[in-house]
Amino acid sequence: MARHRRTRPANKPDHTAADKGTPESQDQRERRGMGTMDRLITNKRIGPEHQTAAQEIEAVYAHLCGHLFARGGLYGERMDKSYGSTDPAWFRNAWTRYKAWRTDPSISCAVVLHVLVDGWNDEDLQNAYGLGRGHGMEILIDGLHRYCELAGWAGRRVA
Repeated sequence: MARHRRTRPANKPDHTAADKGTPESQDQRERRGMGTMDRLITNKRIGPEHQTAAQEIEAVYAHLCGHLFARGGLYGERMDKSYGSTDPAWFRNAWTRYKAWRTDPSISCAVVLHVLVDGWNDEDLQNAYGLGRGHGMEILIDGLHRYCELAGWAGRRVA
């Protein structure tokens, strides 16, 4: 016996189309897809000096770890382990700020590096360090603020 394919009558609505939801739920969905730093910037929890600190920390970390990558030379990362006069001027200036910040004994440096380098979010920080909800973001903001203080950027605009 032949099987007949059932078709949906033309007057019935198609329920397979995704419901976009309300504008508020759409905003929430968009924010959920953002990275941790993007969310802090959007919610105005960090200022431009904190953003500059985050960019500098990422750049110094990438420059220091560039020799670990197999294709580092293709992407402009350092291939040798030597430090000194071969380093660019921006790195030498940033390294002095980074080194002073990195010697801080609190967990804020580790939290900042986990968020910036490893892409962790608040939930990852909660699981790894046993922090309360939102406490990881407060430590992140404090760590970035400490970097700004050591760099002399706290309370003023940085380009």
